[in-house]
Amino acid sequence: MYVCVTYFPMVSVGGALSGVGLMNYIKTLFARQLQLLKVTTNRKGNMASVCPVLFLILAVGWAAMPVMSEIDVQLNESRYQKFLRQHFDPNMAVKKCDSTIKSRKIFGNEDTHSCKQVNTFIAAGNKNDIKNVCDKAGSPYRGNLRISNKPFHVITCDLKGGSGRPPCEYRGHSSTRKIVIGCENKLPVHYEEGIIIPSANESV
Repeated sequence: MYVCVTYFPMVSVGGALSGVGLMNYIKTLFARQLQLLKVTTNRKGNMASVCPVLFLILAVGWAAMPVMSEIDVQLNESRYQKFLRQHFDPNMAVKKCDSTIKSRKIFGNEDTHSCKQVNTFIAAGNKNDIKNVCDKAGSPYRGNLRISNKPFHVITCDLKGGSGRPPCEYRGHSSTRKIVIGCENKLPVHYEEGIIIPSANESV
């Protein structure tokens, strides 16, 4: 004979469906289930069978946690954090386009994970230099956009081929130019790829 005690905390629908809520639910379920699980042993000292359904739930939940962690990043990411992830890397180099875009999960379409046609990284030493473009270090430019008063070193990664389907391979090139960005509450939230303003010593 054995006793299998299960614990299923009640959560709201909204909490269960969100990345944070579901991950916390799974963690709580796993921890409490280990505390409450009571299994008797037979005379030979071997552990008796336990509830198959229980361990199926725990196994699926535990396997889903890395996926939910990835979703968590995107759900909790502010527009400014997304801008930094996609467009700021002080250590960026032309040969790192493929690895950096892959590791940072930069896509042309977030749902289909298609390859992004072009992505530019600002290789500034300090992200505050970019933030200041939204204030005194920048000037109004075409509507709500702002242009930097001084040029920045940037690495532009262009997709090789035009299929847009992974694996995504890029050709990188380095340049120094003024950047055009969109700002929100004095924070950069958008990099305008289509506008190229060369520095005084660089031709288009």
